Amino acid sequence: SLLGGWLGGDHSEVDAEALNGKWHLDPKILCDDEVIEMAFKTVRDMFVLTNKRILLVDVQGVTGSKTEYKCVPYRSIVHFSLVTAGAWDTDAELMLCTAAGELKQEIRKGQDVMKLQRILTQHCCP
Repeated sequence: SLLGGWLGGDHSEVDAEALNGKWHLDPKILCDDEVIEMAFKTVRDMFVLTNKRILLVDVQGVTGSKTEYKCVPYRSIVHFSLVTAGAWDTDAELMLCTAAGELKQEIRKGQDVMKLQRILTQHCCP
């Protein structure tokens, strides 16, 4: 699938407010009325939920000098599922089914995945 190959390992939540301020300046990737609601990061890559879309940030190459930004509009999400981490699991799993294919994200155990589920529900099931 088009998006299925974007797997960067387990994501941990980062400060959405700090990232929101940064991304309105450099790189100026957010629209003026766009707000980051929740964000997750691996060592180099990010999975970001805004009030308008999901952004996937893929830092590429050994030096990280090249970055790919993928945009997934909420309206393109057909359905999603969330599997919480069990007693012996190290992560929860989020699966988004979009018009362009499936997208799987692994979220490190202990993160607020119910908040993630609420944000997705709010935007995908208005």
